[in-house]
Amino acid sequence: MLCKTVIGLALAVLAPGAQAQEATVDPPRALEQFVELMDGMCPQLVLGLVTRPDLADTFKERPTDVEAVCGCAKKAVLADGRLGAQFRARQGVILEKLKSTGLKSYATVRVVKSALVCMAEDIEKSLAAAKLEP
Repeated sequence: MLCKTVIGLALAVLAPGAQAQEATVDPPRALEQFVELMDGMCPQLVLGLVTRPDLADTFKERPTDVEAVCGCAKKAVLADGRLGAQFRARQGVILEKLKSTGLKSYATVRVVKSALVCMAEDIEKSLAAAKLEP
């Protein structure tokens, strides 16, 4: 159920921004621009997890550094070779690829995975600090 919520949140955040900006893609910077469109997704994703009522008690003793997690996730997305390869094309080809549900899905899952990996250390520290007694 949590996974479904995370993916749902990620998809809801990604869809509107990607459609609004697709006509202004600069081919040499296409991947960076695509990641910039998703910048709003990471903080919402992380905050959505740490503030969930059923998870918040574990995270309240040691707050998560959202900026650091999302900076790490952005680097991971930019380092993704498969994603980068999709953006090494002419303007028209890139615009068509941005309309692809497969590319949007892949990029969204990459952001979710990257955010969770980058959050792993914070999660461990939160678990260590969590109070198990009432």
